[in-house]
Amino acid sequence: MPNTLHGPFAPINVVQGVTPANATWGNNAQKQSSTALASFNPDLIGSGFILTGVAASRHNSYASNVLADSPAHYYRLGEASGSLAAVDSSGNGQSLAYNGGPTLGAGGLLTGDTDTAVTFTSASSQYAAGIFTAGLPSGAAAVSLECWMKFAANPASTQFLLNVGDRSVATHSLALVLLSTGVVQLSNGTTLLNSAALSTGTRHHLVGTYDGTNLRLYVDNVLVAGPTAATNALAYTGNTITIGSQSGATPGAYYDGQIDEAAVYGSALSAARVTAHWTAGTTATTQLDVASGTAYLLQSDGTNARCDVVSTNFTTVTINTTYFLDLNPDGSWSWGTSHSGVTNHLTVASVATDGSGNAVGVTDLRPLNP
Repeated sequence: MPNTLHGPFAPINVVQGVTPANATWGNNAQKQSSTALASFNPDLIGSGFILTGVAASRHNSYASNVLADSPAHYYRLGEASGSLAAVDSSGNGQSLAYNGGPTLGAGGLLTGDTDTAVTFTSASSQYAAGIFTAGLPSGAAAVSLECWMKFAANPASTQFLLNVGDRSVATHSLALVLLSTGVVQLSNGTTLLNSAALSTGTRHHLVGTYDGTNLRLYVDNVLVAGPTAATNALAYTGNTITIGSQSGATPGAYYDGQIDEAAVYGSALSAARVTAHWTAGTTATTQLDVASGTAYLLQSDGTNARCDVVSTNFTTVTINTTYFLDLNPDGSWSWGTSHSGVTNHLTVASVATDGSGNAVGVTDLRPLNP
């Protein structure tokens, strides 16, 4: 719905979205500044200014990128303390049970996303698991495993991050594993793909894929191993999918550290999709939200015309620049790295961005009631 012009104080002939020819913005502007990601409150009504709320917030598109690739199972691991299940966000309804009391609500591992992560402790045999097979690939079908993780120190022995299948039989499972050397390994029990040792205390994005012929291991958007020919024969006994433990009839090799955003796909993610997930997880756009409100036009005959401002939002993309939000006299918005080219536009706010395109400063430029 477009912004609508009215004349509440004097009768004027106003067509929706069109300002009378004799109407101009008042020039009695006063300015106020605010800090990054500020929220501006509405001001008192007067002539020649805008009355609306403006707020900026960070937004992360990671979950939508994952869902675009149709995961068979997707566990955001953002449950609040006291929750008993890791909810499946894929839409397939296959939630996992938490075992051993892992710590929920740990700091999430994505940029600009308030969704939390889970901290697992091996000494307490903590893990999440399910015994269903619906939606999980089998035999030599394509499959991908994905998660974000962070660990404080190299473990004393091998620990399992994410595992599907029956681990007790070679080639019947596929797993992302952390070795005592700090190396991450993609393993089907026979074919092993290793990364270099990972840095501790730092988040890492892990993806292991099998396309029916080859295994590949990606760490932090880099193909670190593969393609390597392998024979998979995924089959299931006991726990069919586990987070923080090996799968199969007997859990074990528990993990110490945080895990976030675990997903299993019935396809081999391409390098391009791995990059898309990595980029979405490590960057966040800033969204500028404009609340509904009112702008007042001061006409040359001294009467006022009112423009009803419709709520809307805009996002930042360009890095190291300044965006301007302007309201044009016809009630339309202008958003970009330069001011509106329309005569007598009203500037509402400016937004400065950093090297990732995120807002680092928001300035309120609305003309205020003098």
